[in-house]
Amino acid sequence: MNKINVPIMLDMDQRLKDEILKVNQYDTNIWELSLTLIKNGVAVVVTDLSARMWCSKPDGTHVYKDCVISGGKIIADAGGQMFTAAGTVDCEIELSGATQTLGSPQFCIGVAKSVKDEHAMESSDEYTAINAAVTAAEQSATQAGQSATQAGQSATEAGQAATRAGQSSSDALASQNAAAISATNAAASETTAKQQAEIAAQKEEAAAISKSDAEGAAIRAKASEDAAAEYAAQAAGSSTITFWIDPADNGLNITVNDETTA
Repeated sequence: MNKINVPIMLDMDQRLKDEILKVNQYDTNIWELSLTLIKNGVAVVVTDLSARMWCSKPDGTHVYKDCVISGGKIIADAGGQMFTAAGTVDCEIELSGATQTLGSPQFCIGVAKSVKDEHAMESSDEYTAINAAVTAAEQSATQAGQSATQAGQSATEAGQAATRAGQSSSDALASQNAAAISATNAAASETTAKQQAEIAAQKEEAAAISKSDAEGAAIRAKASEDAAAEYAAQAAGSSTITFWIDPADNGLNITVNDETTA
């Protein structure tokens, strides 16, 4: 069975004194109210607002439930806890936006007592709208906590990345310093090598000079030797030396170029 739709016109300048609807106690999921707000005889098109229905039951309990806005009208599901107490149920629509709140004129619904067991459905407060808001708030809080946790993790990861970047920068600076030291050492080694090469060249030059001097000395020695030999030959060719003993006096006699010396 489809729900029974009940059109209701609510004039913002009047309060309805009569019951707009008669229902039976415990009616559930059968009545649907389609409410239109009227101002100065013109229908008010409701958009960009949230709608809720407040109901005060004759036994002092209350119902607070969400409504749906469709085609500029307010659609309210009537039933369940709204009709658990026989008598007159006073109702009011609450419209709210980001910074605005508007209450509709009150209207009444008559609830006829049922012959069913009075404990078939015990009358109690029903705050589905509040419960939904609390649930949404709890979910938002949970999501906010998760977002905060994720933000903390992101901050931690960012800090770790910054630490790694700082370490990399330190390593790069250390490498740069090491490279500079190596370059300095290489330059010093190059200078030392040049100095050693110069010393080696000087030693080589000195050795060449010594060799030249030795060769000159050898040449001079050879020349002296040749001259001495020549002089000796000349001396040998120009003089004849004879050693002999005179039998008469057993004396040693030397004859040079036929001249005898005793």
